[in-house]
Amino acid sequence: MPYKTFLSSIAFYFLKEKA
Repeated sequence: MPYKTFLSSIAFYFLKEKA
């Protein structure tokens, strides 16, 4: 599992939390 997917998931979750 590429780390890119993991980072993308975290980034998306973080953005959702900020919004």
